[in-house]
Amino acid sequence: MDTPPLDEVEQQESTGASFDEVRPTACGEALQERPEQAPEGAAEGAFQIAEPDSSDGGTFYIYALAEGDFSEHDVDTAPIQRVIYDCSTFTAYLEGEEMTGTTSELSSDGLPEGTDGFTMKLSGAGMQMTTRAAWGEVSGVYYALVALTLAEDSPRVSPGGSSFECIDEARGEEGRTDYDALTACTERQEQEAAVEANQQALEEFERILQAGVENLEDGA
Repeated sequence: MDTPPLDEVEQQESTGASFDEVRPTACGEALQERPEQAPEGAAEGAFQIAEPDSSDGGTFYIYALAEGDFSEHDVDTAPIQRVIYDCSTFTAYLEGEEMTGTTSELSSDGLPEGTDGFTMKLSGAGMQMTTRAAWGEVSGVYYALVALTLAEDSPRVSPGGSSFECIDEARGEEGRTDYDALTACTERQEQEAAVEANQQALEEFERILQAGVENLEDGA
């Protein structure tokens, strides 16, 4: 777990990579309009960064805390709301590779009360990336949690990679295999596995955020 100071992380963010092109244009403009790392009125703060154990993929977490007088300053969510609206569906290009993405509000009963957030999913160039972000304020402490999950795109479905369940399902009365049915079954199983993995990632995100908020409430 690395804990750099707030100004160091802000400098790292300002030099981050950007896409070569984004369509629609309004989405590209919204992505360029980055919100401040900490709300106006923040006096001090710090980030914690946790990296996955495996280099093949996993979830990176960034947890931010900032203290200060926020009574006269509301967190400016306008840039994020613009991203959610203008980038609901978008196409991005990076080094000649095309990627498709979606953005939506993060809505779940498992989030702490008063928490706002969004989810952005991006796929292409042989990878899938999901970003979840949530933020709020407890007793004069602003908190934010960002989770970045990286994974390889699923390979093209082939009969050789099908499960025994799909093989049995696709076998006809005469013992012949219906390869169209086999492929459809395998694709369905992959979709179900992706949905389950996404739900597990969301639940882990909620547990980490809830634990952080409870610590803030206990220390108030």
